[in-house]
Amino acid sequence: MFAVSALLLGITAWVLWVRPQQCPGDSALAEQCAKAAVWNRRVFWVASVVWVIGFTSAYLLLPIRNVIGV
Repeated sequence: MFAVSALLLGITAWVLWVRPQQCPGDSALAEQCAKAAVWNRRVFWVASVVWVIGFTSAYLLLPIRNVIGV
């Protein structure tokens, strides 16, 4: 599940930053397109933080605990 979700987050990052976004020529639609792009990036970062927290708690906390000896 974590691998699939990481793959989807990677594809989303590629779509957001690598692929050029084309907004319409109409000023009102272009403004809405720019707002949507900002919100897409915000949602991406929130999802990435949630993924990192889940991955850390599922796979990294026990090894870290064993290394530090708590």
